[in-house]
Amino acid sequence: MKTWIIAAAALGLAPLAVAQGFGNVTADAPSSIAPFQKTWSPGGYANVADILVLSDGTIAVTGEQGFLQRVAAEMTGAQKQAGALYARFDSAGQSLASTYFTSPSGVLGQIRGVSLSEADNGDVFMTAYEDSSDTIEPVLLRLTQEGEEIWRKKLAGPPNQAPYDFLPTADGGGILFSATRRANPRQKIDRKTWIAKLSANGDIEGQSIFDGTSTGVVKTTDGGYLVAINAEILKLDASGREVSREDFSKRGDRMSVVLLADCPVGAATTSLTLRKGGGFFTDVIGVSASGTETWSHKLDFGYATSVSGLACQEDGTVVAVGAYKKSQSSSNLAYIASVAADGSSHTVNTFSRTDDHFLTAVTPLASDFVLAGGRVNERLQKDTGNNHFFTSDAWLMAQPIE
Repeated sequence: MKTWIIAAAALGLAPLAVAQGFGNVTADAPSSIAPFQKTWSPGGYANVADILVLSDGTIAVTGEQGFLQRVAAEMTGAQKQAGALYARFDSAGQSLASTYFTSPSGVLGQIRGVSLSEADNGDVFMTAYEDSSDTIEPVLLRLTQEGEEIWRKKLAGPPNQAPYDFLPTADGGGILFSATRRANPRQKIDRKTWIAKLSANGDIEGQSIFDGTSTGVVKTTDGGYLVAINAEILKLDASGREVSREDFSKRGDRMSVVLLADCPVGAATTSLTLRKGGGFFTDVIGVSASGTETWSHKLDFGYATSVSGLACQEDGTVVAVGAYKKSQSSSNLAYIASVAADGSSHTVNTFSRTDDHFLTAVTPLASDFVLAGGRVNERLQKDTGNNHFFTSDAWLMAQPIE
């Protein structure tokens, strides 16, 4: 695979010092957070994409909210707009603030929130992307903890980039991680991974570009990074140069590495495997700091099992959230699984709901306590113009796990 890089060092950048506290390694659980579950509905589609415990102990979430068409071919001028949600809750799950960011592009423009991170001064960075019928553009917002917009930057990278993470750096800026996303099913795209160093004002100071679509990143103890791209994990140094890469598709029918979670030693990732008779299961995989596989553990709860959120606890236990189907025709059912630090075993928590419900984000707070979020009551609807769209309620919980 050909890779080309605009290395940070070539642009005069020093190694990128990442501020402490980012990523998925949990700190001690805030003693004030008690178990709760809550849902909310905007009258259309809502989902929790990321959860962040802020330095003051409150809980921030982002996601998307509004009406989304089922397929891009159905997009018309009558389409209702989707926006990026920033919401903040106290330790009991009571709402403190809620802000809905919309696209200035007009009725066809949608902006979708993806991830949150906190700067040293308490400001919150939100990655998002504007999505129209023929293009996707990366957006970074800097907010106060209350959700007031300080600035918003639409970033100029490779075509059709959707950012998925932003790691704040000690200089007040941060590193943006982004990947190509198809704007509609008919679109031909050149899949790239884009990594950009941004200033405190959101200006691009350096960048690296790799072939392939990435889905996750963690910072390693040596100052470098592991980045999941297609079926490989790339090891990068602190300046964004590739050091090595490991192919995770070599074993069996693994399709790709999908997520990365920051662990006390190395990282964890997931890989989807199709079953010959239909359906699929997911492996949770331990990864060393150099990017090599150390263990693998199968999650297989029925016809199909997917992982949409991944995190590590302080003891190395990997927490995975997602959805499974007992059979091809059954509902999607959410779960929370805890995989032992050596991959030897797992426990699983499920829910009594019977509707289609999904977990897409997780933040561990202690060895037996997590924040998790996603959506419930997902269903396909028709409007008066016979246009199809999905509706769902956002879902957030704080609860103990086995």
